[in-house]
Amino acid sequence: MQSTLSFLFPAFLLALVSATSGAVIPRHNASDVVTAIFDSPNGAIGACGFAIQNADFAIALSPADFANGANCGKPAFVSNGGASITVTVADICKECTNGGVKLTSGVEVLTGQTGPIPVTWHIKVFPPAVKITGAASPFKPTTDICTGDVIPSTEFVVALSNADLAGGSTCEQEVDITFNNKTISTTARAECAECAPGEIQVSSNAFASLTGSTSAKSVEVVWSIPTVGV
Repeated sequence: MQSTLSFLFPAFLLALVSATSGAVIPRHNASDVVTAIFDSPNGAIGACGFAIQNADFAIALSPADFANGANCGKPAFVSNGGASITVTVADICKECTNGGVKLTSGVEVLTGQTGPIPVTWHIKVFPPAVKITGAASPFKPTTDICTGDVIPSTEFVVALSNADLAGGSTCEQEVDITFNNKTISTTARAECAECAPGEIQVSSNAFASLTGSTSAKSVEVVWSIPTVGV
């Protein structure tokens, strides 16, 4: 692999998700088991035009699936043995055939194996962004419901209702929130169990930035998840 993804789609890294949730447009039969090989790009520039580090969660596709770069930057879900991981299309794998792929060595966490492994994969395409109006209130995030990581108190995080988490398909996605003509970008990393569909909770720092107040308790906002991969 020639290809960083550390600055692209950071919210997707390590998101464990269902391989069938959302609108899936595979570039091959997503149920086919294909071969994935590993490579260490060492910061080389890939066919998508950005550098790939070994620790990045990136994927190189066969010439047919690379589609002349049409899939560059899109999130792809790779599954092996019941575990799934999200990677980003970063390069072309000229030696890959029949839907085969090449993964960065950082993705070895998926199986703990270093050699070729059988996988299924697909590219996920999200529908156009829908703007939702609902109540927003502040909260203090603790643990990332998508990855299990501890969430730093300074991060701009949003907690969605169970319905809006959609079975995990919105996990780790960017969520834009607007209030009084000001918009901030947050990441969906928590669940608001008491929220009705459309209602959200926003991490305290982000809420203060959005409202300009540290004492506001609840405001009506407009929020959306930007279109990805269309």
